[in-house]
Amino acid sequence: MGEDFPVEILSNRLGEAWPSLATQLGFDDAECQSIIVAHKGRISRQAHYMLQAWIERHGGTLKMSTLIEALKEIRRPDLLRDLGVEILDNETIKKVAQKVGTSWPELALYLGFDIEDCLNIQKSFPSEGEQARQMLANWRLKFNGANPLETLSKALQAVNVELANELGTLQRIPPCTTLNCGNSDPVKFRRYFSQDGQSQLLGICCTMCGQEWLKDRFLFHPDTDKTRPRIRLYGVVLKKQVMVSMEMNPAFQVKSSRRKIDLAYALDVLKVGDHITWQRPYIIWHHAIVSGVDKGNGRLKVLHWTKMRWSCGTTQIMEEDISLGDQWGANELYQIKYGQEMTKTNPVELVIARAKSRLGDTGYELLGDNCEAFASYCKSGVVESCQAVWFYNKVKTIVEETLVNALKSVVKGGCVVAKEYVKAGSKAFLQQVETVSIEEGLKAAGEVGGAELFERLCKGTDVVGAGIVIVFEGVACVWNLGEYYQKREKGDLSRSEFVKTATQRVAEALCGAGLAISLGLGGQAAGAGMGAVAGTLILPGLGTAIGGFIGGIVGGVVTGVIGSLVGRAFGSFIGAPIGRCLARQIGTDDSAVRIEELLPGDQIVSYGNLLHPRHHAIVVSRTRDQSKVRVVHSTYGNGVIEEEVDFIEPVYKVIYHEQNCFPPEKVIERARSKIVDDAYTYSLVWNNCKHFAQWCKLKE
Repeated sequence: MGEDFPVEILSNRLGEAWPSLATQLGFDDAECQSIIVAHKGRISRQAHYMLQAWIERHGGTLKMSTLIEALKEIRRPDLLRDLGVEILDNETIKKVAQKVGTSWPELALYLGFDIEDCLNIQKSFPSEGEQARQMLANWRLKFNGANPLETLSKALQAVNVELANELGTLQRIPPCTTLNCGNSDPVKFRRYFSQDGQSQLLGICCTMCGQEWLKDRFLFHPDTDKTRPRIRLYGVVLKKQVMVSMEMNPAFQVKSSRRKIDLAYALDVLKVGDHITWQRPYIIWHHAIVSGVDKGNGRLKVLHWTKMRWSCGTTQIMEEDISLGDQWGANELYQIKYGQEMTKTNPVELVIARAKSRLGDTGYELLGDNCEAFASYCKSGVVESCQAVWFYNKVKTIVEETLVNALKSVVKGGCVVAKEYVKAGSKAFLQQVETVSIEEGLKAAGEVGGAELFERLCKGTDVVGAGIVIVFEGVACVWNLGEYYQKREKGDLSRSEFVKTATQRVAEALCGAGLAISLGLGGQAAGAGMGAVAGTLILPGLGTAIGGFIGGIVGGVVTGVIGSLVGRAFGSFIGAPIGRCLARQIGTDDSAVRIEELLPGDQIVSYGNLLHPRHHAIVVSRTRDQSKVRVVHSTYGNGVIEEEVDFIEPVYKVIYHEQNCFPPEKVIERARSKIVDDAYTYSLVWNNCKHFAQWCKLKE
């Protein structure tokens, strides 16, 4: 067990009670007596030898659940805490019950009881104090987690009972040593315990700064030089995790590295620890962590942010059974992919331990601690939300367009005011002077002509402003499409996903710019009209122009922002089904691959020339130097041939459901059977390379 299991600490603290523990662990009196004789007078050594012998009986595997039950039997809660097991004793229950008082039903709801459970307790026990104690006792009895004190502390915080910190003092944990943090509140640490029945500590996380301390095998960058900061908790050595940078691309509302899961085969494909997501009809994506797969009943068990049905819609992190078919939008289901190194250092046991450390958390934030941030944290230890980054990028674009509208309105309003000044000045001059010289008349006429010039500038401002908005939106859209294509080439986006994502973005750009311009112009005109009326009431003449000037700015900016927001939302809403429809028209889907990812029997697509842009082939093998691929393919000039070809990226693998395909060896056998078939001829329309590859792969 090495340094991870506190044999020395347990041996020293057991003292003369070790024979009692040994009896619970299966040792008989004769075995205990032989240990005493072999290590006469050395109590801690006797305890140490017994524990080592017990571990060796199980092939070196620590049966933590057995040890915990044995320590409970000999009534040693102090030793249980050394092993990371928190004990909720009767004295603590009594203290909590007294503090909670009449609000115990609210606490019960946060601890997982339903209203019927609470009513039954109220019927069975007359006083509120007894009801509270019984509720807590029932909860302790059915609680199957690793840290009841932490769970109870969270629930007490949620119902605003000032006892959480007092319970926290019962939990032994060192202060956070991260720079500028110094958190020493035990309640503000999450503990990761294994969920395999042994309840072993895997790591902790400071909720103030997000720093994790993990066992060696979970470190993203291994501690090869043994210099990593470390702490010891419950006898387990934990080391400081190096912060991991994650991709945060504002072009994507959901992580681009994803694969679509067919709902019909989801339970065959998904595994415990997977990060899944689907888009709600109202644009937002929902995310969850798979914690169980029940193929027999067609249900998944997931950990996610969800509304508590019994507490007036409060959102909480819960584990629940769901049917994917009943989930709004889950017909478009995706699995988020993580890199090989990230997956290796964040195995399933750590993912689930992180997720369950947050059970019962409340305080959902749409652009902060949301369902995506929770799932990302479970999978990588990093809290990130592509939806939040995407949203902030949209706000930035809208602000830029708003500034354009504001500038346009200022210029236009300034022209209006200037025109009114010129007109008013020339009229006053002509009215006051009955006889004017030719020079003065020409000057007045020039001023009237200047007013007309200002009026033309007003109209031109609208055109220029609209053009700038279109340029802004067009540049942003083109940049996003470029990002999508780069992800497509890297294999993060399949062909159909690229089509759907690009279509949705174009629809969003068109609708956003269109409504921003049209509503901006309409709002500017309406605002100018209302401002002119208000200005006339205050100061006829000059007040009319100034009121229209201010009203036009306010009206244009406000309606422009509203138009941009509504247009983008509407474009995203209608773009999604249009994109899905277009994706269905392209037929089979494919995704970019590296040569080491290819397997015999795969169907690949490479790019050729303008007349033959996509060429299909069946993979037979790869060369040792990973530079060439042996394929069987149908060609125009030579028919079906087998040869080695250079692997020049990008190369795409065609995606099929395995249930619809022949086994790999059968695919290659079918492909080679046509090499010697003289009757098999190439036809660009009826029997091309794609037809051949599909015939090799797909069952009838």
